[in-house]
Amino acid sequence: GTTYGVAKQAIVHSVRALGFDCSGSGTLFNLALALAWIRDNAPVTGQDVINLSLAYGSYDPTIDTLLQQLIAKGFSVFAAAGNSGTNACFNYPSSSVGVNSVGASDVNDAVPSFSNFGPCVTFFAPGASILSS
Repeated sequence: GTTYGVAKQAIVHSVRALGFDCSGSGTLFNLALALAWIRDNAPVTGQDVINLSLAYGSYDPTIDTLLQQLIAKGFSVFAAAGNSGTNACFNYPSSSVGVNSVGASDVNDAVPSFSNFGPCVTFFAPGASILSS
């Protein structure tokens, strides 16, 4: 945002992977299509970040292959650790090799009970009771 947050001059490109019906849910097939579109169409500048604010509970080889291709191409990939208050190592795509797994923290830098945790979490970032855009 221009008032809150960081990287106020960043250029953001949105690629919709889920919620084609505006529900916020979707299929792994649609996620794979979105990741493949990024792989095939987005130029890499060295400062490129893919944010996947989603988590699911089973490994998918197609998604993992696409993520590894994007990482090899130079993208930094960040994914939600999950919001079930359990071990993040059982959620994907955040536990995929090379993906930065992000758990939630609150205004006091504590981990809220809903945030996933564990050795697969790379970072904790503001995610509960945080003033934001």
